[in-house]
Amino acid sequence: VSEEDYGYFAEKDGNRCVIGDIQSLREMTEKKYPGVPYFILGHSMGSFLTAQYIEEYGEGLSGAVISGTGYQSAGTLRTGKAICKTIAAIKGWRYRSPFVNNMALGSYNKKFEPARTANDWLTRDTAIVDAYCANPWNNFMFTLNAYYNLFTGIETAEKEENISRIPKELPVLIVSGGDDPVG
Repeated sequence: VSEEDYGYFAEKDGNRCVIGDIQSLREMTEKKYPGVPYFILGHSMGSFLTAQYIEEYGEGLSGAVISGTGYQSAGTLRTGKAICKTIAAIKGWRYRSPFVNNMALGSYNKKFEPARTANDWLTRDTAIVDAYCANPWNNFMFTLNAYYNLFTGIETAEKEENISRIPKELPVLIVSGGDDPVG
């Protein structure tokens, strides 16, 4: 994978591809460890993916943990998608837009001003923040494609008809830090 691919989901139906990857991983794991209870945990962006996943593939899961999640209004998500499409029409889907990045994540650190880093919102443990900042996998901006697909996924997960598809017997734990700006 080249750095150009960091933060890029797929040319077509990127969100569906990621959900499909989660299902493929589950199938491989269940084949390797038959009969072992299968739990899924999704944190932050993964929380939105996990919500979608249990709406579609929740049957047979032993439980789900949704951590560091949030809510965005349908209007906000539509606006975000429209902005991504507009900029992509000019710059392409692989473009990394500081404007969209700031729109999506820019407010998270405000509660922690004066901030030591752009990622102080992640945790109060400065050693973890420093390790996060030093990791090259955490130091790239999402492409318009990834943001568009993320917004699409959140939109999907928040639809009442999809929420109602979560198996009623599936234990789901939703957790968040007391100062988590995502939710």
